[in-house]
Amino acid sequence: MAASYRGSILVVEDEKPLRTNLQSLLKSLGYTVFGVERGEEGLTHLQARKIDLVVTDIRLPGMTGLGLVEQIHKNYPGTQVVVITGYGTLDTAIQAMRMGAQDYIQKPFDFDLLRLTIERVMERIELRCQIEEEQRKVLEYARDLEKTNEELKRTQTALLEKERAEAIHQLAGAAAHELNQPLMVILGAAEMLKKELTRNAKVRARVETIAQQADRMADLVRKIGKITRYETRSYAGGKEILDLEESSSPKNS
Repeated sequence: MAASYRGSILVVEDEKPLRTNLQSLLKSLGYTVFGVERGEEGLTHLQARKIDLVVTDIRLPGMTGLGLVEQIHKNYPGTQVVVITGYGTLDTAIQAMRMGAQDYIQKPFDFDLLRLTIERVMERIELRCQIEEEQRKVLEYARDLEKTNEELKRTQTALLEKERAEAIHQLAGAAAHELNQPLMVILGAAEMLKKELTRNAKVRARVETIAQQADRMADLVRKIGKITRYETRSYAGGKEILDLEESSSPKNS
């Protein structure tokens, strides 16, 4: 709670003079104070606004103070309760505390007793609010940390994929360069042999086969040289191998 706001209190008391005096005393301590006559009115008030503390008499017309304590404990767990008990009703006050009330004030009471009781309960409320705020901050920090970790994982994955693609591109370029030179020699020699062996159809056909396969290898080398990323496809035995068709073709955006 901020220093300028000490908290809100609802007084539920059917005796108007006592209710008015309690409101005046609590306002003098710096609290925001409301007052109602009956327990049912108190519940209506709680539905309309946040109340930190309810000070209620045990004996009320209609809904009793115990009934009000029960409803507050059930439906407004953030609201604390202090009960007012008269002579001979101490057992009822203890019962109210077992039901969720924080403390009790016994009639007749003086101003100092009232102040000490109320301030003790309000300090507990303030402490609880501080703990809840710290828990909220911790949870928020944990969510931010989890989000940061997820972003880091995505960045690391993207970087790893980029490094793999770059390594494959470099390897493919080097392999294509090294394979291209002997292939050009084979293709050149095959063309020369075809010209020199025009009379021998059988040998010429074999040379044609060599030239065709060399052309096919040259096409594969060109594809290898164009690899800028990698795609795989299933191979025998459940293995994955580089797919030259997909890896060397531009990726659709």
